[in-house]
Amino acid sequence: MKSGIEHRRRPRGLRLEFFGSSVRGPLHAKDARPCEDAWQGKQLPSAVAIAVSDGMGSKPSAALGAKAACGAALRAARSWSSATAVGTDWICRLLEAQWRFAVAPEDPQNCAATCHLLAAHKDAGLVYIGLGDGLALFQSGDEPVQCLSTRRS
Repeated sequence: MKSGIEHRRRPRGLRLEFFGSSVRGPLHAKDARPCEDAWQGKQLPSAVAIAVSDGMGSKPSAALGAKAACGAALRAARSWSSATAVGTDWICRLLEAQWRFAVAPEDPQNCAATCHLLAAHKDAGLVYIGLGDGLALFQSGDEPVQCLSTRRS
């Protein structure tokens, strides 16, 4: 007799190593301001995702916005990874909605941040979402580094 619980294994060949760092810059240290950058990575059941965000320094809650953006991006990637037929254009919509809920009750204008999401799905392939300025580079094994951002300069 089978139980009602499904045990799923991580897909072969999709385990990626990722790392990152957010460092408070010298001007922020001098002004006693917190680091306003964030990053998070997550191994999902059928995908791997990493998000990076840069809080807009002129906004009072930029650090909150950056942290919330990374969490929202990974939640959006998780939703997309289990329903890839929905399409990647919906990732941005879901990411923004998740971010707005995460920063509430703060005014979203006070939490402005960029957000970049890179997700690799075992069947759907690689997805890159870039909101705001920034640069995303990707390298697989010994292959040449690829620039995924739209502004190549």
